[in-house]
Amino acid sequence: MTEADFSVAELSAARLDGDLFAIDGVYASIAEPESAQLRALALAAVAPERAIAALRSALWVYGVIARPPLRHQLFVDAHGSTRATSFSTFDLSEVRLLPHDTATIAGLRVTSRLRTAIDLSRLASALDDALAADLTALLTPAGITIADVDRRLAASTALPRRRLARSRLQRVLEAPRPAWARARSAAADAVDVVDGVDAAHGVEYAIEMGGVTHLEDEAADREAVAGGADGRREDVHVVL
Repeated sequence: MTEADFSVAELSAARLDGDLFAIDGVYASIAEPESAQLRALALAAVAPERAIAALRSALWVYGVIARPPLRHQLFVDAHGSTRATSFSTFDLSEVRLLPHDTATIAGLRVTSRLRTAIDLSRLASALDDALAADLTALLTPAGITIADVDRRLAASTALPRRRLARSRLQRVLEAPRPAWARARSAAADAVDVVDGVDAAHGVEYAIEMGGVTHLEDEAADREAVAGGADGRREDVHVVL
């Protein structure tokens, strides 16, 4: 429920009475368990049309992190009718995605667990303990391996910092998992009923997307991975 359904006073009163709880700017009945579907519905209620939850917003939808980011991180299809424009509450980026890069949860498109992990690992300034834990919790329920990462990266040779992403994900996927990481993965709530997702096997099925390759300066790639930059980029154009 949002302010389009009830007044702010009515929603606040229902929350104080214990009938509703707030979830990312919208309200839900306390009888409704928090789930990936509910988080997706909450984000879909405020996100621009055709936006795709990505990066830390995708982590939140999947239940890897407890709170949504202060500014949601969203993608739009580079070949779609929606264009990245300025929003005060979102970081909206125009990207090129392959068919298997998105899933649909409760009507909201979300980057797949694998694509989300690749983007987070290649764009982060460093692979610290917090990011490694998030990546472990994201990838483990789907049984994603370094071979899956290699297959996806091989399909996008123009993806910036792809070698850096591969190196970081290999460290995460092949590292011994401590007890706290196993507990965190088990605590991440499963996707039960998701359009385009095989919940039992953690497989996100494709929604076809196309796009154009963005040509940008390769200096950042060369600095991040010496000798590993691609000549053409399939990059994220962030509009703040």
